[in-house]
Amino acid sequence: MVTGGARDITRLLGVLYACTHLHLEEEDTEGYDARDADGARVQIKSRAPEVGHHVNPVGTVGRFTNFKFDYALLVTMDGNYELDEIYRASREDLEPLQARVRNPARGVRVGDFFRVGTKVI
Repeated sequence: MVTGGARDITRLLGVLYACTHLHLEEEDTEGYDARDADGARVQIKSRAPEVGHHVNPVGTVGRFTNFKFDYALLVTMDGNYELDEIYRASREDLEPLQARVRNPARGVRVGDFFRVGTKVI
């Protein structure tokens, strides 16, 4: 497997953790990464800390370029790339957050995802 660095590894591990722990079926499609048992489309975002042992809530989760998903998961990892937490947020809660981001190349803040989401693990 060829990767583009730490961000690609973080993304791949996040999809793996989410699919394994939440019994999702990976589906690498434009707009979403997996489907759940009910067929809902799931966008998976992943973050690992750049410094310390936990993800900084001031950081961003990455930009949502489209909203072709039913809900999104944010998988956070610790400093050793082990699963820390998984949060779930609806598309309806995330769209206004992304729309308010001043720089369109940036994504919503981790803390905002936590605020509108629900911790599932």
